[in-house]
Amino acid sequence: YSSAITACEKGRRGREALQLLLEMRDRDLQSNVISCSAVLSACAEAGYWQDALALLQDMQARGPEPNTYSFNAAIRACQRGTFWQGSLWLLTTMGFGQGSGPQHLQPDLLSFAAAHGACEEGGQHSMLPQLLASLRSSKPNH
Repeated sequence: YSSAITACEKGRRGREALQLLLEMRDRDLQSNVISCSAVLSACAEAGYWQDALALLQDMQARGPEPNTYSFNAAIRACQRGTFWQGSLWLLTTMGFGQGSGPQHLQPDLLSFAAAHGACEEGGQHSMLPQLLASLRSSKPNH
């Protein structure tokens, strides 16, 4: 399943990747953070932010525990789907502006870059100076 999910990721076939993940779960096969993150990335490539957020929330509730790559893929999905609010919410969920989030993850430069792109594409230019100032005051992982 992992190879097929990765192929869907590269082919920007988010819905097919999600379907494969659901099929894995239906067969009681354990998914890991790598396969779930590949599905999130496939959703990002296709701009399916709703599916990405639903999967990320499912990972937080049932596992596997998402990592920074998982969150970055979801932020990219929000960027591509022009849902800038979701990208900022995900940064907050990671712990940006709060010290450390429930997942104990720190946003990295890719997190900020995707959130920046989402705000820019969403016409939220007034958010950009605040985001940049916050980036400068925090110490994101590289």
